Amino acid sequence: MAGELPVGFDRADGLSGRIGTATPSGSILFQTTIGAMTIDDVTIEELPDSPDIERAEQATISKTYRMSWAECLNRIAFIGRGTYAEDSFGNGYLVLSCSIKHEPGGTGLMTIVMEAKTFDSPPDEFSIVPVELGVNIIKHPRYFYAFLGTGYGSTEELQNQMVIRLLQDYFENTNANYRNAIITMLTDSAGVPTGVGDQPPHWNSDTGAYDDGSLVSGTAIAKAAAIEIIQKWWRGEETPYVVGYEMTFSQYYFVSPFLNPGGYIEDPMTESYPQLPEYFYSRDFPPNAANTIFDYMPAINPQCYSDDGTSLGSVNISWLRKADQVEYQRTWFKKTMTWLGSPVGQWDIDLYTNGPRPSAAGDYRTTS
Repeated sequence: MAGELPVGFDRADGLSGRIGTATPSGSILFQTTIGAMTIDDVTIEELPDSPDIERAEQATISKTYRMSWAECLNRIAFIGRGTYAEDSFGNGYLVLSCSIKHEPGGTGLMTIVMEAKTFDSPPDEFSIVPVELGVNIIKHPRYFYAFLGTGYGSTEELQNQMVIRLLQDYFENTNANYRNAIITMLTDSAGVPTGVGDQPPHWNSDTGAYDDGSLVSGTAIAKAAAIEIIQKWWRGEETPYVVGYEMTFSQYYFVSPFLNPGGYIEDPMTESYPQLPEYFYSRDFPPNAANTIFDYMPAINPQCYSDDGTSLGSVNISWLRKADQVEYQRTWFKKTMTWLGSPVGQWDIDLYTNGPRPSAAGDYRTTS
């Protein structure tokens, strides 16, 4: 540097050829309560106003010591960010910063800022963000319940699968006669009692059409839903706007936590571990899990979020647990748990399960 000014740990103290004036050996460097001291007599002492302890979002302890400047230079080389230490009470700490300051007479001040690790972790974090789900029109709540019948695996649901297959054939084939044949069959089958009809209807390859009088099995409401879906398809409404909610809940840990790979249906408010704290989603104080921020959804959008499809029903949301994310922030491991909430039917109960995989043929669902 210009004028050979000392940099870094070097000082303009006149030593080792540096600029400045050296302190004569044996000089009295500073006065203490017990008398005059030379640099050789300096002991490490904590200042009277140290430590400074703050418990806010987490506990932070700041301690300041006086020692010789040489001792400051020696110790700062070994006390860096992340250095771990424990007190006599068994509490653990990690160093956030260590700083030294030169004082008159060859002494120095060392300030160490530490963060408590075994108590007062940073506060939890929480967020809910709306997400467009991009569902196929068949899985829109307006139609999903019509195809579901009396429940997954029920006789009605199995019979309605053929109605869905006809819809898929309609979407995938551009032949006008074939599409018209599907519409005719669905219309002719609308008034037929549930369970009456072919499963599947017979396609006559010689005539290039379904046999005369072919009917499709399934419930009347499923067939009516299919006919309406075709009308929506004509209008280009293959992927209607349906909103879900991505909910994230973050906690901080001293050591890296276990990871959850997700991929299964789980209610964060009643089934997760750790369970989502009530104060994040309750509208009461003190928190009350019976009164939540989701409770008004059936009144606003009963078609998507009411258990009975009316504005008087109870809220009905299906939550998918997604994979955990872990990141290291300062001196803590931050674990973020995520759930994606949607109208019931978005998440297939067979694919998104935390149960064992099938081990026998009977564990799989079959079509009727």
